Amino acid sequence: MYQTSFRLFKALLSYVAIAVVGEILLVIAQEKFPIGSGHIFVSVLIWSYLAFNAHAELLLPKNRDKTADNMRILGFALRTFGIGVIFAIPAVILVFPFIGRLLDAVTWSQVLATWGIIGLALAACFVIVFSLFGSLLPAFVADRARGLGPALARGWRQFFWTASRLIAGPVVTFALAYVVILGGSIYMDPHTDLLNAIYIPNVPMFAILILGYLIQALGTIMVAVVLSNAFLRAGSGEVAQT
Repeated sequence: MYQTSFRLFKALLSYVAIAVVGEILLVIAQEKFPIGSGHIFVSVLIWSYLAFNAHAELLLPKNRDKTADNMRILGFALRTFGIGVIFAIPAVILVFPFIGRLLDAVTWSQVLATWGIIGLALAACFVIVFSLFGSLLPAFVADRARGLGPALARGWRQFFWTASRLIAGPVVTFALAYVVILGGSIYMDPHTDLLNAIYIPNVPMFAILILGYLIQALGTIMVAVVLSNAFLRAGSGEVAQT
């Protein structure tokens, strides 16, 4: 899984760059022109572009018409957003009791403990929901004609296989990105903008975000590797290679 993910990361470096630059531009836009909840959907669209191409690289022929892929990114993003909403409902329910504690925290140990509990709750929901519904994403890329039912059935058959690999791979990777970005933001001062009033860049913060988003890109590709292989295993016992 790790070896395949790193090879795919290298092969998709241009898409990784688009995702990282796009997310940083989105952070700057949010600082200068707050766009509210629109930030979430645009972010999903940015990372879905990378995720779709990772799935396509694993599941579709190498000599395919890649221009046709771009026409399907929005549909893929909407499905990802829908899975994310399903993931968010239990996550919010689990996290909500700790928000008040975070706001009332007065020591670093309390802050770190609260964020740790929130992170574990989010990770648990991610593994459960994506193990069950993640099959929809590779199904949309490779097997749209069969519809929702077969995709969900494939996901259920591969639940424990998928969950174990999501924990061993993407969860660890996303946790590292989470620690880098959150820790760096706290260390640098969370109220410091990437660009100040006269558009002078905060170079250390840029470096922290670039590193964090590169790790997040690897995690996104790793999710595609796990879900694509789960999809193939449930269908015919194949394993995707790059």
